Amino acid sequence: WHLRLTAADLVRSSSRTKRLVEPEGVSRWSALSGWCFAHQGFVFACVGAIWVLALYGNALSAPFLYDDIAQIVRNPALASLRLTFHRFLLSPVTFNSQLRGPGGATYRPLYWISLALDRRIWGLDASGFHFTNLLLHWINGVLGFLLLRRLRVATWTATVAALLWLGLPINTEAVAWVSARGYLLCTFFVLLALLAADGYLR
Repeated sequence: WHLRLTAADLVRSSSRTKRLVEPEGVSRWSALSGWCFAHQGFVFACVGAIWVLALYGNALSAPFLYDDIAQIVRNPALASLRLTFHRFLLSPVTFNSQLRGPGGATYRPLYWISLALDRRIWGLDASGFHFTNLLLHWINGVLGFLLLRRLRVATWTATVAALLWLGLPINTEAVAWVSARGYLLCTFFVLLALLAADGYLR
């Protein structure tokens, strides 16, 4: 009993000594950094959202441009999901060049479905379509960070790499131009497939 009491006293006295030696701000900082390290994905998602809004927030007030007019505003096939499925899922969409006449065709059903869903949610409000592009770009950044961490890349390295990728100027067209959403969707499914493959191999 005496030994047990002595051990308990030692624990109490050491904790008191630690509180006296270690400033309160340091202990709070270590607790905060420990929480951030334990929730890396959530912390990066918050930082990435702020970063994307700081870089591309102006796109939310941009109008439809160039191909957006023909593909979204003046496209009757996006007026209802039934018309979208009939027009874009059953056959590829042909495109042509004014110099050569009829050209090839492209089959991108997910692209058209995403535009049809946006039109159903936002109507013809361009800011809603731009918001979807920003959201997809942000999700891709989070998926890229998670993939790097799954590949055992150091936390700070993965964070810097993912933030740099989110801010690459080459991504501006895909984020700020609604008609370039196909690149964002392609990146999303590639990253998702790589994460799924890594999970399967593990």
